[in-house]
Amino acid sequence: MSDATRINAQVSSLQAPRKLVFMREIVDAASLGAGDLAIATEFSAISPGTELAAYAGLPPLRPGNPYPRLVGYCNCGRVIAVGGSVEKFRIGDRILSFASHRSHYRISAKDVLAAIPTDLDGALASVTYLFHLGYAALERARMTRGRRVAIIGLGVLGMTTAALAHFEGLHVIALSKREAALKQAREFGVDETMALTGAEVREIADVVVTTSNEWNDWRAALQATRRGGAVVVLGFPGRGQPQAAFNPLDSRYFYEKQLSVLAAGQLVEASLKIETRKLQENMAFLVDLIARKRLPAEKLARHVRPADQLAAAYEELLARRGNVLTYVLRW
Repeated sequence: MSDATRINAQVSSLQAPRKLVFMREIVDAASLGAGDLAIATEFSAISPGTELAAYAGLPPLRPGNPYPRLVGYCNCGRVIAVGGSVEKFRIGDRILSFASHRSHYRISAKDVLAAIPTDLDGALASVTYLFHLGYAALERARMTRGRRVAIIGLGVLGMTTAALAHFEGLHVIALSKREAALKQAREFGVDETMALTGAEVREIADVVVTTSNEWNDWRAALQATRRGGAVVVLGFPGRGQPQAAFNPLDSRYFYEKQLSVLAAGQLVEASLKIETRKLQENMAFLVDLIARKRLPAEKLARHVRPADQLAAAYEELLARRGNVLTYVLRW
C-alpha cells in the first residue's frame, strides 16, 4: 500500500459554540468497499440557517448535547478512486453529496445525490441543495402555476424559494422588515415586496412560506394567508426567541381561516428507498436548471473563500455585513 492512497483529510468539527477546529482523518483510497467512491472536495456551500444556529449555540432541535458535531452538508467533489463494482462513476467525475465541510471522504455510490455536468462550475453546483429546500417547500404545498405565494424570512432559503416559485410560474410576494433584503429579493424573481412594520398584514397569498424563527414573523405569516390556505414552515418558529407575547395559534387566524400548517425541508415518502430516489431525481432536475441558467445560482455562489476561513465566514454571516447570503468554500 503506497502513501499516495492514504490521504490525510481535513475535517471541520464544531467542538462547542464558536469553537471550530479542523481535525485530521485518514481516507484510505486503496481499501474502498466494492460499491464505494473516494472523493476530493472541490467546493462546499454554507447552509446559514442550520450551521449558524449550531455555531452560535442556539438551543438544539433534539434532546442531548449537540457538540462536538460536524458542520455542512452541501458538498461538490471529484471522484479520485472507485470500488470494484461501481459502474455509474469513473475517476474524474464530479458529484454532489451530503458530506460535511471536509477535504476528502468516502461515500457509497448509491448515496450520491447527483452527477455534475463537466461544464458546470463546481461553486454553482455546490448550492443545489439550498435550492432543493425551497423546492421541497413548494412541493409540500402542492403549488400550481398562477397561485400566489408569500415568503417571510429573506435569507438563503427565502431567496431560493422565491427563485423556484418564479420558475414554476407563481406570483411571488416577499415580506421583510429589512429594505435591503426586499431589494435583493427582486433579483430572485419576486413580483411584489412588502415591508413588515409590525402592523396587521392583510391577506395576500394562498400559501405563505416562512423561513424565520421570529414570533412576529410567524404572526405575520398567519395574517397574510388567505382562508383555506397553508403556512409552510422552513424555519423553526421560536428557536432562540423569548416566549411569544401572543397566542401563536390565535383562533382569529388559525381556526377562523381553517389554515394548514405544513413542515418542510425533508421529503416524506413511504420508505427510505423511495425518499432517496425522489431526492436524487429532484437534485438532478435542479442541477440541470442551474446548468441551463434557469436558476440564479451565481447569486448565491458569488462569494467564495478558502475553506480554512470557515469560522470567519460564520462570524461575518452572523454579523450580516452587506448583502452576503452565504459563502462557498474552496478546498
